[in-house]
Amino acid sequence: MKRLISILFLAVSQFSTAIAQDEVGFMNFVNLVPGDKVCEIRIESKNPAGDGLKSASYTGWFLFPVGPCALSLKVEGLEEVKGSLNIEEGAGLLYAIYLEPDPKPAKDDKPAPPLLKIRSFPAFEAEGRALRFASVCAEDNRFQLGPQAVDVERFQVMEIPTWSGAGFPLKKNGKAVRKIPSVQEQEPYYLLAGSDLEGNCTAALVFAGKPGIPPWRQKKKEETAEKKP
Repeated sequence: MKRLISILFLAVSQFSTAIAQDEVGFMNFVNLVPGDKVCEIRIESKNPAGDGLKSASYTGWFLFPVGPCALSLKVEGLEEVKGSLNIEEGAGLLYAIYLEPDPKPAKDDKPAPPLLKIRSFPAFEAEGRALRFASVCAEDNRFQLGPQAVDVERFQVMEIPTWSGAGFPLKKNGKAVRKIPSVQEQEPYYLLAGSDLEGNCTAALVFAGKPGIPPWRQKKKEETAEKKP
């Protein structure tokens, strides 16, 4: 948990000026696009991913003011995504960045490049260690988590009650994806998997508990409340 707190505070430092007096929500982005290209993320004028978010990596939880905000996602070779998010007070959302086949017909026998998409998963609380698994792969969502075989629908969130925190190999349709690391913290986690149109798959184990408001933030809120008549 100490490691997660340090990630949160590093990210918070980038946004401290913007959120000095505003109510906030929490966000965390994870890149589930296989390959060696990074994803550039912009939220309004802010950049939570530094030089770009690598495949199977995440930004870490950070604070952002409540209300609507502009979002753009960009991966080299794919069409840039522009849209908006609505940040709710106190809410925590993990945003998975993934690929969707383009429904447009192929040209010259070549399919159109995939589309960049985003899907949210809510933070959750648990008594002790917990694991939820979900896939954003377009098809063939048959996986093996260590010795346990699971068949999940796309975007379905599945509880893995047998998880002890030990590391295990993740496979998709019998093909190795990656070795999921072990964890010692008694905390909730998501294991999310994503793939490209060629069948390459990646996955990330991400802390799923909503971070608490940092002490410096709580102190400012208390001081503001005291000043009100």
